[in-house]
Amino acid sequence: MYEEIFRYGSDSLGPGMFRVLRERLEAELGEDPFEVLERSPKRFLTAMRKVIGYRTTEVYFSMLAERLRAAGIAVTKDELIDAMERDDPAKLELIFRNARIMTPFERMYRQKVFLQLEKAARARQRRVAIGSALLGIGMFSLVLLVVTLASTFLSQFQMNIALVAGAVIAFVIAAENYLSNTNPAPKAEMMIRMRILGGAVPPVDEALHRVFTALLRERRGDYVDISLTSLSESLEMSPVDLIDSIMMLQRAGVIRVESIS
Repeated sequence: MYEEIFRYGSDSLGPGMFRVLRERLEAELGEDPFEVLERSPKRFLTAMRKVIGYRTTEVYFSMLAERLRAAGIAVTKDELIDAMERDDPAKLELIFRNARIMTPFERMYRQKVFLQLEKAARARQRRVAIGSALLGIGMFSLVLLVVTLASTFLSQFQMNIALVAGAVIAFVIAAENYLSNTNPAPKAEMMIRMRILGGAVPPVDEALHRVFTALLRERRGDYVDISLTSLSESLEMSPVDLIDSIMMLQRAGVIRVESIS
């Protein structure tokens, strides 16, 4: 867990920073630095201050805390360093307990899965539409055949009435078949109910702040009831990224998701 979090936090310091830091810490500690962090945070912090300097370590943890807040983990630099200086693995674990840093690959995979679901839903709608149209045509053809066979017993007016009635019945059956066998795409029916928590502080991260501000505009009392589709379109975000942002806001203690339907 810690290695993943530090890798994520190091991204803001430039490519290769995490690899260099890890190698230098491993050389100093003589073992995997993140296993040391798990057992003895103070020893990890001491080694870090030694290999990159005291002030650089302070800057590093400031940037790490900022990145973690953007990911929905409510933490400050001082809280991180305090837990390490106290050599308190339990407190450090508590800080990161709800951390779930999504890698670029995981994000891409989730986006791909979501798009595939939408594509499958649209393809099914097309198949149902074609099937319903064929059903309607088949029903009308059957009526037409019956009317043709009975034409010697029917007047022209009666034949016209029968054909019109057959067309209406065929349309109703086709429409009923389409509506009963078609489900909306996932994003179209997803409604989210959230509660804005009292004393919530807007997040520092710009993207999360945009989402939070949009939620406040839709607020009715303490609650927000909103369609995932409308919110993602208004913010020009993909549904997957929007859900991630909402979960980050929840982990930060700004909102609480009450239900998703």
